[in-house]
Amino acid sequence: MKERKKEMEQFLKTGVHASQERAKVQSAAALPTLPERDPHRPHAFMEFKVGTKTLDRILIEVFEDRVPVAAQAFLNRCREGSVDGYQGTPVHKLVENLGVFGGLSKGSSHASSQMRGNQYMQHVEQGTVSISNTTSEYVVALSRALTLNATHQVIGRVHKGHDTLSVLNAATCDGDQPYPKITLAVCGLTNAQGDFEALAGAAGQSLPQKKVTPEEQAQQLQAEADKARNASRDALQDALTHKRKAEPQQLQSAAPKRVFLDDGLGDDLSDSDESTHEDA
Repeated sequence: MKERKKEMEQFLKTGVHASQERAKVQSAAALPTLPERDPHRPHAFMEFKVGTKTLDRILIEVFEDRVPVAAQAFLNRCREGSVDGYQGTPVHKLVENLGVFGGLSKGSSHASSQMRGNQYMQHVEQGTVSISNTTSEYVVALSRALTLNATHQVIGRVHKGHDTLSVLNAATCDGDQPYPKITLAVCGLTNAQGDFEALAGAAGQSLPQKKVTPEEQAQQLQAEADKARNASRDALQDALTHKRKAEPQQLQSAAPKRVFLDDGLGDDLSDSDESTHEDA
């Protein structure tokens, strides 16, 4: 009785009843947590620019093993040079303590495919990354954002760069439009440490020095096709040459066998003829 009285007095003072707080705690405990950290999963990075200032990079762990279709749709749009990619697109909506919304452009307002929601992964913490079920939009949650569960599929989480999320959360907005303008300046695929340059070197690849024009790409493809055709022709020529060299040897080795057979058959035939005369 005394406990209830104290709870009521607290409610009258603060407007929050102890039972409400208990319900929140129970509800939070019932929510599924995001998958445990796995450095072997694919990773992507994003670098946002507020006006002319570039913020620190955020590193995203992508749950490709849990939602492969949605994860690949996100990774494909993060790739450098991707058609309808995220790079260079504006943040068209920013809601404090909810999320950073981006990825829409004239060429990429549609989704790669209709996504089926996976309710086992929800927007339960700051840094949850998701994509829209119906458009190309991505969202980086700025806090727990359960209202996004109905419209967006969780595909990953921010592993590094939570300070950048705090800066974005404090950005000035006119309604839900950030001001000054915020854009996703650079994005791409990386390793678990977020060191894109080191990843390229580890793969034995040099970073591209310049963009290849369609004409140069066509020339490269033609050169590769000619090389493959010449290699096939050389292999066929070698096989024919080897076959011609082998034929005389096969004939020579077959000749003694023929003589041996003839000799053997000749003896048999002679014996047969003698038997016939004796019977007569």
